[in-house]
Amino acid sequence: FTRLLVTSCGAKYMLVIVEHFSKWIEFMALLEKISKLVAMAFLD
Repeated sequence: FTRLLVTSCGAKYMLVIVEHFSKWIEFMALLEKISKLVAMAFLD
């Protein structure tokens, strides 16, 4: 997690996921740092 300045949609955190084999990177802005939001972002 990286703490951001608050965006216009209210997001404070950025989740970065990197797939090891292909080096594919996903960035997701999150409102809070809670497991339910992280799991939803990971499965999306």
